[in-house]
Amino acid sequence: MGKANLPSPTFGFNLSRYMKMSEHFFSFYTDEMCFGLLSKLVFIQIITDLSFFVILFAVFPIKDYIKMPPHTLYLALSIMLVIPTIIAILLIYCTCSSSLRIDIIYSKNFDTIFIGLVNHFGNSYKKTFISKTGSIDKFILDPKNSNNKFILKVVYKNQTIQNIFRINEKKTILEGLLFILNQKLISNNN
Repeated sequence: MGKANLPSPTFGFNLSRYMKMSEHFFSFYTDEMCFGLLSKLVFIQIITDLSFFVILFAVFPIKDYIKMPPHTLYLALSIMLVIPTIIAILLIYCTCSSSLRIDIIYSKNFDTIFIGLVNHFGNSYKKTFISKTGSIDKFILDPKNSNNKFILKVVYKNQTIQNIFRINEKKTILEGLLFILNQKLISNNN
């Protein structure tokens, strides 16, 4: 759809973060792409390993390692390798808990909307929202603590408001998402 592009290392050109599959199906890809996060994890792992080696050799000179009993040396090396590995596992868990994309699917006659937050692997929905479009007034973005965290909310015609989910993106990028959601509501109501 030509708005808010992401570089694609696989194809060597920019891909739109907004994809229109049909008049009924749209996808928005979040900023947290897998290749970026995994490269950060590898970098953090290398830095932590090097930091532990520097700290260990700063505390104990090399001549002390020769005099050290083998079990103490093994324990020190285990700590140097286990702690960064635990940090890497925690970072991978945080990466896997992020979202890959948001799917927006309208029913054939646009009277029902489905919004799904796809997990980072792209194989299931972490959270879904289904509602009748006739009961919805509009979708809004409510800022949460900073200008890159928003809560997508639906405002119903009876003035009740429901939180759908939190999105960590810049507001300028999310304007396209609001346009897709609200445009079909306006068209359907007319």
